[in-house]
Amino acid sequence: MRDPNTNAQLMRQQRETVVTAFARHGYRTLAVMPGLWQRWPEGAFYGFQVLFPVGANNRIQGTEIEANPGAGLTDSVVEPLILGWHGKRADATAGYSIFVPTGRYEDGASNNTGFGMWGDELQLGTTVFLDGKKQYHAATIVSVDFQSKKEDSETKVGNTLFLEGGVGGDFLKGGLTAGLAYYGGWKVSDDQIEGFRFVNVLGKNKTFALAPEASLALVRKGTLYGFLRVAYYWEVYARATTKGSAFTFGLSLPYKPIKLPG
Repeated sequence: MRDPNTNAQLMRQQRETVVTAFARHGYRTLAVMPGLWQRWPEGAFYGFQVLFPVGANNRIQGTEIEANPGAGLTDSVVEPLILGWHGKRADATAGYSIFVPTGRYEDGASNNTGFGMWGDELQLGTTVFLDGKKQYHAATIVSVDFQSKKEDSETKVGNTLFLEGGVGGDFLKGGLTAGLAYYGGWKVSDDQIEGFRFVNVLGKNKTFALAPEASLALVRKGTLYGFLRVAYYWEVYARATTKGSAFTFGLSLPYKPIKLPG
């Protein structure tokens, strides 16, 4: 982008990414993600992202928790379209993702590194600035997942609704963003398991978590080199699913360092 302030704002904005979406499905991965943002003629920004998972060695699926199927290629994610709009007191984003079953999968096998199903995800989010200087802000993004049947099976994972966001503020002249983040997930349709008459006595899956979160701009001599983000999530509620805590660490780097104005 020609405007370094706009580029920095896009990188810092709290929003759903293919990495966080993939982590919700139980994967630990090392990935390479080419991406691109350009101006959209109608005044928005558009872009794309591709997740190439180059290593995976565990997953959570049914009774297989912390399974060790051996390292290998897992499923991929393609986000062919991301749109973003900037306003005086609010920003907005919308996107569409496709989960591609590129991982190793065979119905009933114990060494699967993928889920053996296609998936679609629709995303819509906003960041609202709580003051005229845009120092304090609240953000949320809504995403809905739809899955196909598993390969060579009538098993189908139910559709899921996710909310993710938080409230926070910018400090140190905008170099530090800190606040309270959250996420919540709700299964909106029942799972269908081949060979079993499913009776949901516990109700559909639900989770909710809170986290202190901080993002630090990596700046030296007036040049922005990226952003470092850390958060620790406590799952304060979980029904009909696993429950725990998670520490997340993220590093965002631009294609080339950005010279800041002034």
